[in-house]
Amino acid sequence: MATARRARAIAERAERESAEAIRSAVARLPGSLSVRDVAELLGISHQRVAQVRAELAQGSDGRVSAGG
Repeated sequence: MATARRARAIAERAERESAEAIRSAVARLPGSLSVRDVAELLGISHQRVAQVRAELAQGSDGRVSAGG
């Protein structure tokens, strides 16, 4: 059981790190690139790129700020 818990914790950490790396890469790539171009570069779906761009437009935590 302990081995399974450790493996799950490692996997969850890797997933968080991967998501952050994707957000960072999408943020750094020029907005002039299409979502399909970015998806091809990063090896993810164009839907995920669009989702990340929308999250970045809302703010770093994915929530709409109180003023907007």
